[in-house]
Amino acid sequence: MLNFSFKFESGKDPAVRDKKEIHISSTSEELESIPIQETKRISFEKLGSSISVRMEKSVFLILSLAASVIGMYVDNLDLANGITPVGDWKFAQFVLSFQEWGFLKRGAVGSLMKGFHVPATNLSVFAVSCLILLGFIYCCMSYVFSKKEQLSKDFYFFCLLILLSPAVFLQAGYDLGRYDYINYVIFFLSLHFARRGNMTICGLLSSLAILFIHETYIFLWLPVIICYFIAHDKNLWFRVLCFIVIPSFIALVVVIGFGGLNDQAIVAIYNKYPVLGMGNTPSSPLYVWKSTLIQNLKFTLHHWWSAKQVIRFFVGTTYPIFVFVYLRKIYKANSLAIDLFLLSPFFCIPLFFVGIDFYRWMAILSFNLIIVGIERLDMHQKATARPVSIPHSKKLYLALIFFFLTGPLGIDCPFPLLF
Repeated sequence: MLNFSFKFESGKDPAVRDKKEIHISSTSEELESIPIQETKRISFEKLGSSISVRMEKSVFLILSLAASVIGMYVDNLDLANGITPVGDWKFAQFVLSFQEWGFLKRGAVGSLMKGFHVPATNLSVFAVSCLILLGFIYCCMSYVFSKKEQLSKDFYFFCLLILLSPAVFLQAGYDLGRYDYINYVIFFLSLHFARRGNMTICGLLSSLAILFIHETYIFLWLPVIICYFIAHDKNLWFRVLCFIVIPSFIALVVVIGFGGLNDQAIVAIYNKYPVLGMGNTPSSPLYVWKSTLIQNLKFTLHHWWSAKQVIRFFVGTTYPIFVFVYLRKIYKANSLAIDLFLLSPFFCIPLFFVGIDFYRWMAILSFNLIIVGIERLDMHQKATARPVSIPHSKKLYLALIFFFLTGPLGIDCPFPLLF
């Protein structure tokens, strides 16, 4: 407390002096004590809020890790026997490097391992795959919590929608080692820059993902970024074309034209890793680096002509259809029309004709639908300054629990727990 004292000249009334002292002392108390109390209250509120958010993030991380571990053990005999669950097809990506074979598609991770003198073994590939998974989980957590204020009272529901999804963490654990989850990290980073209107960075990230990580980025994630910009302003289409679309397609042409392996390289790789085969048939993991687009198309179409595959396909579509129908319900509740942005995840349809990983495509499509739905609600809220409306029901929660119990969405077979 501030305490002022004054000396008065003789002849002044002491009573007046006392009154003045009391008055000044009281004023000083108000000027000092009130702001300190307010500061303490605000500090405690911020501290409490910070601790609460940290606790929520910790719970989200623990649950997402648990779901991923469950996904790893679903119908995975290799993991149960103590062997890496990555599998030969994904293992092949880790053994290829630019240092040994020059430019080739999907060569970035193997090249980094080679640069750090990490040999591609079951243990090292499993460790790197787990790091990729952790990066994916962290990016998902960061994205979800960045929307907490916007989602408000529906925030925990959207956390459940993602945690209980067969297409997110269960799938990521089941499909451990897949480069799709590096592409998801790049995608979340692109969304960050897209919100700031930075097309150049988005185009650069897309090109890098296609060239060095996995070329499917152009069908699975790029359409969402493109439609994000167009949803904000349709007049941006020409800039989007120049800065994002054209560079990405140039990258794809480079991958198709120069991303394969010649026979000499395949023989050398086969001698070192016989389990990868010679790449002459689709059963060999090295077939990816030797086959042409036409060969992939013929093989996939032949795979389609089976009653068993048709039945599996319709079973596998149940979850993405469920997500899409629910998003339509949310759109209707907020007076939103179905737009190109909501449909952007369906640009992955060409992949169903050039690769047999149907349920892998469906898993990514489903998660992208959830992300698009959240982003569209964000746009709507900012444009109207009104809270979003999210319909809930007991049937919805039962459906979420049901799909979680069916396990991961799968890769070339839907819901591995069922088939």
